[in-house]
Amino acid sequence: MSLDKITKTTSRLPKQAPGGLALVKDLNDVIDYINEVVTSDTTLSTDTITEQTSGNGITIDSVVLKDGQVKPLHGTVSQATNITTGVTLNYPAGLITTQSASAAANAAHTFTVTNSYVTASSNIRAWIVDYAGTIATNGFPDVIVDNPGSGSFNIIIVNGHGTNALSGVLKIGFEVIA
Repeated sequence: MSLDKITKTTSRLPKQAPGGLALVKDLNDVIDYINEVVTSDTTLSTDTITEQTSGNGITIDSVVLKDGQVKPLHGTVSQATNITTGVTLNYPAGLITTQSASAAANAAHTFTVTNSYVTASSNIRAWIVDYAGTIATNGFPDVIVDNPGSGSFNIIIVNGHGTNALSGVLKIGFEVIA
């Protein structure tokens, strides 16, 4: 595909918002973009896009491929027992709600995320979306992705505070990029 066609096609999509997210106000722009740019790849060609509208934009929940497969793009899961209990979430992106974290000062908790999109060479991003504790009073939580392998990776919840323990539920977002 020529650079001119890609430039022409992407110029119809909205400009990016802070953080690099495109603000999409019209689903037809997305459908046109998919039809013009990716229909040459039959694994990505779509017939239907499931959407949710809220506020000023559209969130794309899933793509239905021409062969009828539905490909959800994100999911959610909650830990069942404690902060080190592993979770399974087979989506390329998701939100994990933990049990209450209680890592002492300068300590950490680790749990495994089982995910069929992950390979040993996957690039995985993780971040804290919400913390029920009070920052500083209840530690400084951070997350690290560790040990991506075939079908899983670890999330390490680190308390960076020198004296105060963590105390609260975390919501951790992640995405498998490659």
